[in-house]
Amino acid sequence: MNKALISPLINYMTEKNMVDDFSDPISYSVTNEIVSFTASGGGLPTSLAINKPYYFQPKNTLDHTRSKIKALEVVSTTFQTVFENGTNNVSSDDVFARIMLYIVNGDDSILIQTPLKSLLGISYGGFARKLYQVDLSDVIWQKCYIEILDDSVISAGEGIKLNVYYDKKDVTV
Repeated sequence: MNKALISPLINYMTEKNMVDDFSDPISYSVTNEIVSFTASGGGLPTSLAINKPYYFQPKNTLDHTRSKIKALEVVSTTFQTVFENGTNNVSSDDVFARIMLYIVNGDDSILIQTPLKSLLGISYGGFARKLYQVDLSDVIWQKCYIEILDDSVISAGEGIKLNVYYDKKDVTV
C-alpha cells in the first residue's frame, strides 16, 4: 500500500470535515425518546394504528438552535426488555423493520426516512457498537415521528426507545 498517497488524502478529508478521527467520541451527549403504544382506537396520540404518525415530544436539548444530532440508535430487545417508564420493548427486533422513522427540518423537508431496523446498533465483541451516524443541525425534533407499517406484531403496553446522540452548539444569547 502506498502511504504517500493515502496519508495526504486522509489529511485533506480530515481538514475539510469530510471524515472524523475514528478515535473521537461519536457525541458528547445522549438522550432518549420512548414511544409507548396503547390499545387500538380511543383517539389517543399513542393508540395503535398503521400509517399514523407518532410525533416525538419537544425537547429543548435537541432544539436545532442548541444541538447537532450525530447518531441515532433504536434500543434492541437484547439490550433492554423493559424501559424506565415500565413499557415493554417490542417483542422482537424483527418488529423494527415494520416501523419507519422520519427526521424532519424546519421547512418540513424529510431529511431521513428509514426503517428502525437500520438503526439497530451493531455489536462488536460485546463492548462496542456501530451506530447510524448522521450530521444534522437543522432538525425540529417535535416534527420528527415514527410510523407503523404493520401493527399485527405490536401489542398495547409495548413501545420503542430511540437513543439520540448529539453535541451541544455554542449558543449566544
